[in-house]
Amino acid sequence: MHKSDKDFSAFNGGYDKKRDQNKQKREIYEEFKEEDKHQESSQEKKNDKEKKIKILRKKMRQIEYLEGKLEKGETLTKQEREKFEKKKEFEEELEIYLKNPSP
Repeated sequence: MHKSDKDFSAFNGGYDKKRDQNKQKREIYEEFKEEDKHQESSQEKKNDKEKKIKILRKKMRQIEYLEGKLEKGETLTKQEREKFEKKKEFEEELEIYLKNPSP
């Protein structure tokens, strides 16, 4: 074996060690990345649920307004009647979202 071969093998050993360290760092990074994805996904579900509840509550307020119009004897437009007819559906959906615990 030449002297240069020994020098190269020593150099190569250092390279292998560095490569293994980098591999470990990548694995740790990937684990943290997966945990972050799970946390973000959970937070997104919570935000989606809160957003849906907010939308349903708004629809219920609009329906209450339409009920007031009817009590005054005013007529409803086609869109208003369609929304008014979905009152029970909105109530049930809102109840489901409010009963289920956050993800």
